[in-house]
Amino acid sequence: MSRMSRAPDRFHGIEGGHAMDERRAVLCPYCGASSLRRERCETCNGYFDPLSRQATQNHMGPWYIRDIEHPFRPGCSYAVVRAMALKGKITHATIIRGPSTRQFWELARRTPGVAHLLGLCHACQKPADPSSDKCPSCAAGFILDDDRQYLGLGEVRELPPVARG
Repeated sequence: MSRMSRAPDRFHGIEGGHAMDERRAVLCPYCGASSLRRERCETCNGYFDPLSRQATQNHMGPWYIRDIEHPFRPGCSYAVVRAMALKGKITHATIIRGPSTRQFWELARRTPGVAHLLGLCHACQKPADPSSDKCPSCAAGFILDDDRQYLGLGEVRELPPVARG
């Protein structure tokens, strides 16, 4: 008998996760934490009302900014990344991932589409103008597809068998 069938009023995540009493707590749609407060998450402070959910969803996208204190935040749009970079909230040393990194973590100063917003070319690391379409030194392009649904993932390829021993 599974955990779910023994205790239908309890939610159990993957092993090592926490249990949540569905009768008392609210599952935060933004960070996944359970909260006893009904109007706002105790962990990330996100509001649960429909307008706040819609505003958050409007800013969601395939870009992630590594944040150890809030590892379960949703991804954001390129427009949000751009605004954060131009305001100085993303720096050369910020760790991000998105369509131009094929969803692998990378330093912002090496990330196509982001590094130039910080004043550097992602390819040659020479100075670049945030308003330019390409690097004046190496001609690397700075224009990205800003489609919120585009993750930038490579094609799926079959892996060779691995001997386990």
